[in-house]
Amino acid sequence: MKKTFLTAFAALLMAIPAVQAQKVNKSGLLSKIEKSDADIADAKKNAKASTWINRGKALYEAAVEPTKSLFVNMDAAMLKLAVGEPSATKQVTLLNVPYEAWEYPYFIAYIKDGKVVTWTQTDWVLKEAPAMAIEAYNKAYEIDPKSAAKAKDGLQQISDFCSQVGNTGIDTAQKIRNTTDKEVNVLLSEANKNAEILIAEGEAEYMRILSEAYSDESKQDFYSFVRSLDALKASMTGDNKTVILSPDSPIAQIFYGR
Repeated sequence: MKKTFLTAFAALLMAIPAVQAQKVNKSGLLSKIEKSDADIADAKKNAKASTWINRGKALYEAAVEPTKSLFVNMDAAMLKLAVGEPSATKQVTLLNVPYEAWEYPYFIAYIKDGKVVTWTQTDWVLKEAPAMAIEAYNKAYEIDPKSAAKAKDGLQQISDFCSQVGNTGIDTAQKIRNTTDKEVNVLLSEANKNAEILIAEGEAEYMRILSEAYSDESKQDFYSFVRSLDALKASMTGDNKTVILSPDSPIAQIFYGR
């Protein structure tokens, strides 16, 4: 029994060096999708729900392959066994929390206290694969409603994957914060632009009114008088309420009844 255990343990140790880097059979996955492309280009196969179900499966496999071994709270040691040694590691701070970032060809895993807290996918076998898989399953149901159960299962898998990608804690929070900051900046920029436009329009209207007033002799005296009153009001600030007027000023002449 002991010998069997040691043999198995030795086999495991021998297997570890073979997993020194993340391996994704990208060419094999893309070959399946290319075959599916050829199938849907065939009018006879295109009309079968099974063709589209198989297409959905091929696209789903391409979508999940790079991160299929990951899960939250995964032991960091298990991550190395699953996908190999990271190409690089570094200390990072996300949302004021320090993490160790392990970089792989298709994702960055964020490690804290020896556990995978979250990850960010950085590369894809085919980035459009999830959306294309949804279209494939919908097409299968459209062709044959009897395929509803298989289409539903496929759509559920895609939904679970997209939920996982979009809700791995830190990444989602960061995206929300970035989006919010961007929206606030856009709103402030728009508000400032509108305010500047309104101010400019107001000044232009003010100058237009003055121009019209001073071009009309019947209004010149009145507007000169109003502006004199404004100047007088502006000068009467603080405790100094004494104003010395020339007898010839328009305001003084009011008091003299002229």
